[in-house]
Amino acid sequence: MAVRITSGESIRQAILADLFLREIFEKVEVNTSGLAPIALGPSVGILGIPSIDGFEATWALQVIGLTKDEENQIIEALLKKFPGATVSLNKGILNFQVFSLVTEEVLQAAEQQKKLKEDSERIKGLERAIDYASSLKSGVDGQRGERGAQGERGARGEMGPPGPAGRDGRDVLATDAELNDIKDVYVPDPKIGHVLTWDGANWVALFVPQVYKYAGGGSQDLDCGDFGP
Repeated sequence: MAVRITSGESIRQAILADLFLREIFEKVEVNTSGLAPIALGPSVGILGIPSIDGFEATWALQVIGLTKDEENQIIEALLKKFPGATVSLNKGILNFQVFSLVTEEVLQAAEQQKKLKEDSERIKGLERAIDYASSLKSGVDGQRGERGAQGERGARGEMGPPGPAGRDGRDVLATDAELNDIKDVYVPDPKIGHVLTWDGANWVALFVPQVYKYAGGGSQDLDCGDFGP
């Protein structure tokens, strides 16, 4: 006996009224996605909103969870229940298309399902907005977190180009160096008349004896110290 289809719920009731189908299916559900629900056993999802073309309404059914032996039995039972329906098999999922005339009841049922879908989408949008709002900061800065562990030492960089060659000590100009820059020379307070003299350990500044000759007489050694610094 053909089923009079007025809504997705009428299809669901027709499936549950069949003893064999009721024993096979764990869950039969009308929803706005048409996807079969996840259950412990085989299940059926019925799209509550049909596609309408002129005077014909097409209802989509999805069946999952069947064994190979059950597939042919379910196809035969559903085609008998809904004459003229078409079926396709894709990766273990049975997809049925069940046809009915477009009646006032069908239009009302479709409109009701559309409203349910809109309400569901609105609720989901509201939930997303609430989740987003709860993730926003209050505007008060939080405490600074602890400093993380020091990272590993990086690889050693490449050696740079060689610098200019240094002086070898033989090309120093007198205008480029101070007297005290010369090795073993220390003259903290040079005076007029000082002469560098080696004292056995360092070069030091000393006054040295000077020899003066006078007319009509011999020579006389004078210490520059006699004349003051």
